[in-house]
This record gives sequence, C-alpha cells and structure tokens, in this order.
Amino acid sequence: MQKNNVMIKKRFDVGWFAVNNFGLILIVLMVVFGSIFANNFLTIDNFRNLASQIVINGILTIGFSVVYIIDGFDLSQGNVLSACACVALTILNGTHNILWAFLAAAAIGIFFGFANGMIGKVIKSDGSDSYLITLAMSLVALGFAYIWTKGLNIQCDSEMTSYRNIARGNILGISNTAVILVVFLVIVHFVLRKTAIGRKLYYVGANKKAAFMGGINSHNYRMYAFMFSGFCAALAAIVMTARTGSANPMTGNNYETDAAIATIVGGNAPGDSKSGMLRALFGVLCLGLIRNIMNMMNVDANIQTVVKCIILLVALYALSVKKSWGGKD
Repeated sequence: MQKNNVMIKKRFDVGWFAVNNFGLILIVLMVVFGSIFANNFLTIDNFRNLASQIVINGILTIGFSVVYIIDGFDLSQGNVLSACACVALTILNGTHNILWAFLAAAAIGIFFGFANGMIGKVIKSDGSDSYLITLAMSLVALGFAYIWTKGLNIQCDSEMTSYRNIARGNILGISNTAVILVVFLVIVHFVLRKTAIGRKLYYVGANKKAAFMGGINSHNYRMYAFMFSGFCAALAAIVMTARTGSANPMTGNNYETDAAIATIVGGNAPGDSKSGMLRALFGVLCLGLIRNIMNMMNVDANIQTVVKCIILLVALYALSVKKSWGGKD
C-alpha cells in the first residue's frame, strides 16, 4: 500500500503542483494572454490602474478568507458594505470629521459581523449554516441601508477634499488605496501566522470539535472571524466612498461574490495550514487581471460574469482533486 502511494505521488507531480498553485498559474496565464491580445496591457499606467481596481475586492477578500479558513461563508459582505458606506457619508457630512465617519462605519460593520457570529453560536451552527445566516443578515443590512437613506443617494460634502484624497492621493506613484491594501494584508498575515489567535482560527477550521476538546471556544473564534469580516466591509466602504464621493443602498451589490471567487480561486480552504493572505492576494490578482484584460478587449459584462463563474468552478474542482490526492497538505 505504501509503495502504491509513492507511485501515485510520483505520477501526479505536475498535477499536484497545478492544483496546489492554481491561482499563481492562472496569474501567469493571464499575463501572457493579456500581453498578446490586449493593447497597452504591459504598461505602467495600466498596472497602476489595476492596482487601484483591486483594492476594494482585496480588502473584502481578506475578511472573506479569514471566515473561510474557519469553515464559514459570509454572504452579507456586499450589503454590509452598503450600510457602512451610507452611515459613513452621513456622519461625515454632519460632523466634517473623517475619524468619526470611519468609527461609525466600523461600528456598523462589526455589529453585523457580531450578529452573524452570535446567531451561529446560539444555534451551535456548523459551516453550512453560515450560508443561510449571512444571507439573512445581508437582507437585514440592505433593509437598514434603505431605511437610513430612504432610498436616496448620499453625496459627499464638496468641502471634504481631505476625505476624497484618501483615494485620489498617492505615495511614490502608488495610490493611497493600494498602500492601504498592502499594509492591511501584511498585518493580517502576521496575525494569522505569528499569533495564538491566528493558530486557533486554523484549528477551528480544521476540526471544530477537536479544537473545542483542546480548550478552544470554537463558536467564539468563529464570531471573531465574522466580526473581522464586518470590519473589512467597513474599511472597503471608506475606500469606495472616498473614490466615488457617494453612497446608496446598492453600493456594495454583489461584491461578496467577487470576494468569494477570489478566496477560492486563490486556493484558500477551511483549516488548510497553507491558506492565508498570500493565496488571497493571488485570487484578487487573478480576478483583477481577468476583469482588466476583458475590459481592455471590450468584452460584454455578461460574458465577464460567465467567465468568472467558470473559473470558480474550475478552482472548486482543483480543490476537490487536491483533497482526494492526499488531504489538505
């Protein structure tokens, strides 16, 4: 039996590399494809544009990945982003204070994340329950946004140029928002890899019952992950409203879908010790490159959606093959 296992691993060396590095391989393929078929793809201006385009999805994917690592799924991110954006601009216009706007958005995001986690804790949910819980909370967040705004669009006060400069400014030619994404990603990577909290999140994702028997309150850590995802939605809302200068109840519509696709395409999986921010970054870059190239080639938006879904299905297949070939490692 041991000899057969060795033969199987040798036979599938190339395939094993492919399923373990699906996101990285896709990035290389997209760069090659874009350089051949998309005009002006390999230019500094386009890469700067790409860096700015992926920021919002990148921030959401960081939060989604942490939830996914603990075997959860957050379908509320998009509408929570909308609620945070509407509250942030209202507070900003009323106080002309950026800090108060950020704190208000963070409070809303963390509250919805806390609600997701607390409901799961009360009903002692497993990973599959998070789909329904966060779907219901997504509708609550959407309703809250409509009630808050009365269905109207909120515009940023023209005097708040300092707020708009969060998205408009740059550091050494790199947009402020891209710098925010990189710094935030590095911090979360450090927490996941170098702290006790990060290790416990992986334990909970790998085996919730075993983690509980080892003295880890699994439901609490799942709640922490959802609260963090809510905070990421709030941070993304600040970046988005600084860029667009407006907010409405549909501001974050379907953004959770892109975050889910980026998380899975990047190669993250529940409890996988190799999952984390590097794979999340690969997924975000993959999705960003695909969108960037198709936009440059004037591909219809509906076709773009189909392409993203096909890539998601291929990534899910790669994940299933990876598990069947020897588990998560």
